[in-house]
Amino acid sequence: MVGQRAKASVREMPAKIKPRSAHALFHWTAGKALFRGVQRKPLALPAEIAPVVAAVEPSRIPEGSPAIPSLEGKAVIADAVATAAQNDLTLRIIVEEIRRISARQVNYERKYVLNSVFAYVIFCVLIFLGLYFVFDLRSAKTEVDAAYYEGEFDRLSERLSIAEAELQKYREASHLAFEVYQLIEQARHQEALDRYVEVQDAIVNPAESALLQARIDSLKWKLAEEAYRDGLDLFGKENYEQARDAFFKSLAYQPETPYSNLLNYHLGTSLYELGDFEGARHHFDAALEQNLPTEFEEEARYRTAVATQEAGQTDRAYDLFERFLKRNRYHKRADDVVRRMGRIERQRLRDRAAAQKAERERALQRTEAETEASQ
Repeated sequence: MVGQRAKASVREMPAKIKPRSAHALFHWTAGKALFRGVQRKPLALPAEIAPVVAAVEPSRIPEGSPAIPSLEGKAVIADAVATAAQNDLTLRIIVEEIRRISARQVNYERKYVLNSVFAYVIFCVLIFLGLYFVFDLRSAKTEVDAAYYEGEFDRLSERLSIAEAELQKYREASHLAFEVYQLIEQARHQEALDRYVEVQDAIVNPAESALLQARIDSLKWKLAEEAYRDGLDLFGKENYEQARDAFFKSLAYQPETPYSNLLNYHLGTSLYELGDFEGARHHFDAALEQNLPTEFEEEARYRTAVATQEAGQTDRAYDLFERFLKRNRYHKRADDVVRRMGRIERQRLRDRAAAQKAERERALQRTEAETEASQ
């Protein structure tokens, strides 16, 4: 019976104030059951005390109670009434205490719910703030990374453009080098050299430039030697003008060769025969500096002195003739050297006499001028 009442009490209880523990549920159910019993159902009095109660409180005597008993019965009834009153008071106190406990339990439940809601809200706020800060940090990092990768992309794009430009230069240089190679293979040597001079700076590949330079140098050596041999043939035929051009071409191809001394000697001789004494003297000097063979050396010294004399530098020519005689007193050119030195000396005497005559004339003019001035 009590279990059924407890279940009914729980069902009738509002959802928001239902106890959340077995202990609280027990107090709630017991208190409510007692309260309902006191409020709705009066206590069933024994038959022997009903008359006494009726005498005191007639309204509490149930119907059908027996008549009033004797004095002993009255004493018993009085004790029972006192006990019942005390029990009733105790029961009322218990009921009131249960009410207070129930009210506190409801307050506790409400506070628990409010605290739970408040804690949940704080938890959600903290979670939101944490997520916000994490998202903000990740956003900032993402922006920094984006700026970094954008800069890297720009730098890589610039490098790629430079690399593409360099690659294009290499392709163009390879094409130009191939053109030069083709001209060489076709024996169009002069065109190959001219084309190489035009495109030399455009060939940026070091390996390709070195290979082509070696090929051009080899070609220049070959052309220089061919031009030198052509010049010797023309020189032997006393065709000094064409020989001069051939020798100049050989020097243009390759200024320094093992035969540069002989080339300068023959070129100087060609210029000497053509009357270009200044050019002849220059190339004779170059030939003498490069250790000419003995059979050409003395002839070069002789022609150098003659070219110097013909160029009008008589004093230097006289010194060169004098050195020549000291070295080669019995050379076949010695007689001609002596005659040339004699002409230079006679010219010096004539020049000296002319200078003295001019000086005397100037002195005479000064004397006449002074005489006229004194008169």
